[in-house]
Amino acid sequence: MTTALPVAPARPWRYGALSLIDLCHLGLLAILFVLALLGVRDGGAWLTLAGFWLGALACTWAGVRLRRQPDRVVGWRLFALFVQPIAVLFLLFESLFVLIPAIRTVRYDDVFAAADRWLLGVDATLWMEQWNTPFLDDLFHLCYFLYFPMPLVALGWLYGKGRRRDVERVLFVFLACYYPSYLTYIAWPTEGPNWWFEAVHKVKLEGIVLTQPIRTLVQTLEPSKVDAFPSVHAAILTTTMITAWWYVRRAFWCFVPLAVGIFISLIYTRHHYVIDVIAGVAVAAATAVFAVWAFPRWWPACAPHLPGRAEVGR
Repeated sequence: MTTALPVAPARPWRYGALSLIDLCHLGLLAILFVLALLGVRDGGAWLTLAGFWLGALACTWAGVRLRRQPDRVVGWRLFALFVQPIAVLFLLFESLFVLIPAIRTVRYDDVFAAADRWLLGVDATLWMEQWNTPFLDDLFHLCYFLYFPMPLVALGWLYGKGRRRDVERVLFVFLACYYPSYLTYIAWPTEGPNWWFEAVHKVKLEGIVLTQPIRTLVQTLEPSKVDAFPSVHAAILTTTMITAWWYVRRAFWCFVPLAVGIFISLIYTRHHYVIDVIAGVAVAAATAVFAVWAFPRWWPACAPHLPGRAEVGR
């Protein structure tokens, strides 16, 4: 996307030293905190949540400190501000595996499995068992895993080109997709076929060399068992493709075959129902449209997340 960003007026920022990215983090954190106040009764859960959330606040505060002298935001300071949103995102996501089970006991797997049967006439993961082989197990688990670094491609390219405001725009587009999805996890907690149909699946996904290590790693990084709907894999993959189309068209075309493999892997590896994937794509499309509308309107009122000499007099 080549749309020019607005030039902010030379006046104090409405939100002080907080960037639009910081406000996204703090907004989600405030909602999660209120939900915890209403529903969490276990002291151990509160301690764990406090650890994640204080870590997120510490990262946000560190970012504000680093931006105090915009002309010095180079080198390690610039890189620290670049990775800080990823760290906060991770901490807030990890807190969900404590928060959701504490406040939500109902599961919606029956609803979404029924939706799949209504759409397809079958349970997709059970139907795909006829195609399960050790080679395909490894192939599609590899596809599933390669999703994780994909969002960094457009961000890394823009960062390397020194296009700081575009980096912030892309970060905002991603957060606008991630955070509503996290709230949807809470509204409709869903385990996914991997757990819900565990006793029904007749064929185990054992692979050759990649399947088990990848499954173990993913379960370690994503301890929540109620994060199937919507598929954030599908949502963020779609957002990645959108941002790659805007900024790195060559990467977009390189991503197409991998993206197809990842979409198939979401069902093959039994992490999602088909309706989860459809919902994830819909969330990505809706939040991308929203972010394109919101960013030029909200960004001028905030401090730049990656300031430079050009932003000193902003």
